[in-house]
Amino acid sequence: MFMTGFAHRRAAVSLTGLIPCLAVGMMLTAVSNTAHGGTGGSDSCTANEAITGPGPFLFDNQAAFIDGLGHADCNFFDQPQIDHDVWFCWTAPLTPCESGYVVETCGHTSVDTKFAVYAGCGACPPTTPIECAEDDCGSENLQSRIIFTAIPGQSYRIRMGTFPGASGGTGHFTVACATPPDNDDCENAEAITGEDFFPFDNIAATPDGPLHAQCSTGREPRTDHDLWYCWTSPCTGTVFAQTCDLTVVDTKLLAYDGCECPANDGRLLGCNDDEACDVGSRQSQMAFEAETGSSYLIRVGTFSGAKGGLGELEITCGIGGCPAAGDCFTMHNTGGCSMQECCETVCAVDRFCCAGQWDNVCARRGSGLCGGSYNTCGPGRGSCTNPDGDSPPGCDNIPCCNEVCAVDPFCCTANWDDVCSAEAAGLCGATGFETCGPPAGSCPGAEGNGGPGCDDEACCNAVCAVDPLCCINEWDPVCALREAEQCQGNCGPGAGDCFEARQDPGCDTESCCSEVCEKDPFCCFFEWDSLCVTIANERCPLNCPTGTVTFTDPPNNVVYAGFPRDPFTGVLRGPRTFHVTAPSGGESRCWSLCETDENGEPNSIALVQEHSVSGGSATYLITLERPITGNAVTTLTYTNNSSGMTTGTFISHPANVDGSSLANSLDVVEMVNCCLNGSCTPEWGDYSCDIDGSGNPHPPDLNGVIDMLNGAGPFLNPSNNTSLPTAGSCP
Repeated sequence: MFMTGFAHRRAAVSLTGLIPCLAVGMMLTAVSNTAHGGTGGSDSCTANEAITGPGPFLFDNQAAFIDGLGHADCNFFDQPQIDHDVWFCWTAPLTPCESGYVVETCGHTSVDTKFAVYAGCGACPPTTPIECAEDDCGSENLQSRIIFTAIPGQSYRIRMGTFPGASGGTGHFTVACATPPDNDDCENAEAITGEDFFPFDNIAATPDGPLHAQCSTGREPRTDHDLWYCWTSPCTGTVFAQTCDLTVVDTKLLAYDGCECPANDGRLLGCNDDEACDVGSRQSQMAFEAETGSSYLIRVGTFSGAKGGLGELEITCGIGGCPAAGDCFTMHNTGGCSMQECCETVCAVDRFCCAGQWDNVCARRGSGLCGGSYNTCGPGRGSCTNPDGDSPPGCDNIPCCNEVCAVDPFCCTANWDDVCSAEAAGLCGATGFETCGPPAGSCPGAEGNGGPGCDDEACCNAVCAVDPLCCINEWDPVCALREAEQCQGNCGPGAGDCFEARQDPGCDTESCCSEVCEKDPFCCFFEWDSLCVTIANERCPLNCPTGTVTFTDPPNNVVYAGFPRDPFTGVLRGPRTFHVTAPSGGESRCWSLCETDENGEPNSIALVQEHSVSGGSATYLITLERPITGNAVTTLTYTNNSSGMTTGTFISHPANVDGSSLANSLDVVEMVNCCLNGSCTPEWGDYSCDIDGSGNPHPPDLNGVIDMLNGAGPFLNPSNNTSLPTAGSCP
C-alpha cells in the first residue's frame, strides 16, 4: 500500500487497561551479587553516589534542585530539561553484557520519572546523553525505561529526575543485563491463540525479518526490534490486530500466511505503521483475512531506528463497531456504517472511522474503497494535472482521479496537491513519468540511485505505477525493493541456476525467476537462498525433454576396480565426472543421484553443465560432490517430463578387474593377461586396469590388485571373495 504519512485529526480513544511493568518476553539477568541500597543519590553532579551491579538503588529527589542541562535527545513533549535531578556513578560489571543494560523505574515509584545515562563520570554537567527516558513503561505509566550498551568495568553517570513540572519523590531503579526474548527469532515464534491482549517486551529484540516495500511508511522498509508469534485463528473472516493506546513504543505490525520461517514477501497478508491510530500516535493497527484453525505469523516490531519497549498486542475477530447506523458514503457523527464489509474495509485503514465518528474522510474512503469511485472525482473539481496550490480533494477526470487515489488516497480524502498533480501526469499521461529513461540512474541497486526515476523506461513506469514518489521525489531503497518485485532486473542469462542456492540475487531462467520474485522479491533483490529454490521448485514447470539418454564416460554398468581411497593419504578415488548424451535443454533438477552404501559419506550432484548441442541432443558434464562410494552402487537417473526414467549404474568394487560376481585370484590373471600383456581387451578399459589412477595400466597396478585382495599394507580389509555390490533400493 502506498502511504503518504497523512493522518487527519483524531479524538482520544479510551484505554483498555494498564500495561504490566514487566511484560512476558524479555528476561533481565542479575549482573552482581553485591548488596545494594544507597542513600538516594546526590543532588550535586560533582558528588554523584557510586553504585555498581543490578540494584535496586534508592533515589530521593523530593528536595533536589536542577543542576544538569536540557538536551535535544531528551526533548519529550517539547520539554528537553530534567527536573529534580539526583546523580549516580554506576560501574559496569567485568562480565560482558552483549544485549545491553536496562535501567528502569517501572513499578518502583509513583514519581513521573525522567532520567538520562551518560558515558563516564567526569566533568559536570555532562553534555551529551547516551540515552534518555520518559514514560516508557506502558501506555498509562509515567515511569521510564531505557537500554544502553556498556563497556565492562567502565563508569556511567545516571541522572534520575522528573518530567519538568512534576513533583519529586522517592522510589528505586534497577540496572540489569537484558536477555533477548525467547521469540526474538522467527524460528522460535511464540504460539498464541484466540482473541486476547498479548503482552510484549521488545526492548532487547534484534531484527531478523525481511524488508517490504509495501510496509515502508516514511520510506523506511526496515522493521526493528521484531518479536514473532504463531497465532491460531478461532474465526473465519477479517482479523484486527492493534497496539493503539496499548504502548508508547513506535510499533510496526506485520502478518504472514502460515508460520513457516523465514517469512517472505509473497506470504505477507497485512502490515501497518502509524497509519490508523489517533493523530500523532506512533502505534499501529492492521487487518487481514484468516480461516478458523489456520495459523499465521504475527510480527511485532518498531519503526526503523525506534526504541523497543513494553506494550500489548490486541487481536480480535472482526472490527468492533461494524455494522452500525449511518450510510457508508455520507458523513455522520457516530462510528461505523451500515454495510459491514465496507465498514470493516474502511476501519482497517482508518480506525477513527469506527472508534470515533464517520466523518467526511471516512465517507470519502468508503466511496473509493467500497463504491468503486471516489465521490471527490468528477466534474466541478479542479484539473488533475494543474492544481492551484493545495486544492480540494479529487479532480475532474474520473478515471485518472481514481487511478491516482488508488495508490495515494490522500489525494481524494484530504487535498489534491502538487504531488497528486505530478502523480496524475505520470499515471494518466500517454508517455508515463517523464523521469523514466536515460539519463536517469540505474534501476537495480539496494540503495537506489539518488534521483527521481531510473534508466529502464518500462521498469521505471511499472514501479512508479504503484509508488509514484519513486518518479517524483527520489529513487530510494524502497523503489529498489519495488524494482525487484516489478521488474526482476537480475533475471536472465549470466545469473545462477534457479534451483541452486547462492548469495547472488536472481537466476538464469527468466520465466522461472519472474515467478519466484513475484512471490518473494527478496530473491531478486538480495540473495537467491534456499527458500527461493523451494519456491522455484513449487512454481516453475519442470523442463526435461523426452529423448535418448546415453552414458558415455564412464559407460553404463561400469565396474571400477581401482583404489577407493589413496592408500597413503586416504583421499577418495574413483569417478566423479560423467559425460552423458541427453535431450538438449534439460534442467539440472531432471537428474537425481542414489548411492546404496548408507554408511558412505553423503554424496550429491554438484553441477550439471550442457555443452555441445547437435539436433535435439546435447552433451552434458555431470559432476558429483565427491567420487563414487567404494564397495557401493551409484545410480544417476534422468526423469523426463512424462515421468520416464533412464538410469546409469556405476559400481565400485576394488580389485574386481574382470567385473565378475566376486573379487578373487582370477582378477590377478585378468590383470596380467589383459592389462599388462595386451592379450585381451578388458571390458571397462582404464576403469578395470588403472588401479592406482596413474593414467595408464602399468606393473604397479598388479601389485595394487594383489594388495587389495590380501589386505596387505594400508588395505586393512581384503577384497578377496567379496561379492559385487547390487543396486539395492536405487531405481
